[in-house]
Amino acid sequence: MNDLIITSAALQEYGKNGLSSILKPFIKEIYLTELSVYHISDYCAPSQFLRLREGDKLLLKHEKTPYNGRNVNVYTKDAIKVGKIGEFDEEIICNLLDGGKTLKTVIKSANYMLEIPVLIISVSLVDI
Repeated sequence: MNDLIITSAALQEYGKNGLSSILKPFIKEIYLTELSVYHISDYCAPSQFLRLREGDKLLLKHEKTPYNGRNVNVYTKDAIKVGKIGEFDEEIICNLLDGGKTLKTVIKSANYMLEIPVLIISVSLVDI
């Protein structure tokens, strides 16, 4: 049997940093893709966009609209809507989100100096 053996060192680590420190070796991040975020200027003010930095975490939410049942919006951790992902990738991301999968989204690059703001995000599947 593959039982989880908790040693005294693991219990001490749990006392310091909580349960996530014990489970960390069992969590795997599976890189999926890099995506462009669209309609940034429609949803996000320039002052809010300029606060975004490479490495910041973002949230993906599947929101159904009357026009599109597969709409995936991108939010900051402060619940500010940044934009949405493209139609080509929406179906795959929607299926993962609807299936209860945890997706980790991180900013790879953000550039507001161009005529059209550009935001590239990296998406990974977190598998426990």
